[in-house]
Amino acid sequence: MARKTFFDLSAQAAATLADNTTADISPADVRTMITDFLDTMRPAYGVLTDSPTGITKLVNIAALPLAWTDIQRADSPEFTLSATNGSISRPSQTCSSRIVCSVDVYGPQGKIITGQLANNGVATQFKSTITCGGPTKPETLLITGVVTAAVNPLFQIYVNTDSDGVSFTFKDGVFAVENVPMRGGTTTQRAAPPAPAHRTTASSARAKK
Repeated sequence: MARKTFFDLSAQAAATLADNTTADISPADVRTMITDFLDTMRPAYGVLTDSPTGITKLVNIAALPLAWTDIQRADSPEFTLSATNGSISRPSQTCSSRIVCSVDVYGPQGKIITGQLANNGVATQFKSTITCGGPTKPETLLITGVVTAAVNPLFQIYVNTDSDGVSFTFKDGVFAVENVPMRGGTTTQRAAPPAPAHRTTASSARAKK
């Protein structure tokens, strides 16, 4: 069976589950309706993570994808993941993708770094910029968004800074994509609620520090 929009499920129910005054509803009709509903509502996740030791990467002016250390979850056949490439992909399906990325960044004090969600190598509007507090004072890079009904999406987090060859360390991170049911419609992208302002400013030192 397959994922469908809620509009598609409603239309399917109206077409196949009639009033049954003439015994038009077959067991197969009911079974297909239930299976399609369960497929539509079934959650699925693709999750990449960084270990506590993290990854140190030279970041340049030109944005490049961020690698991760581990594949935490890859629900098959919905998701295919590569920690080395930092990619989470899924086949074209009638569903939305909710994306969350959160990673602690250690870098030179006062250095600015930007992270941005990309789909098949094309930047989306979902991004975040932070100013580093120094090599022992991490700042959290947080990116959230929703992509609806994308065709064969391949999601990555690209990072860049304002000069070439700057060393940053990324620790205790998570990059997660969740398949969620969609009401109907065509391919769109929209922002999830923005990250708290304290995460994207120079004065965003954590309260616990």
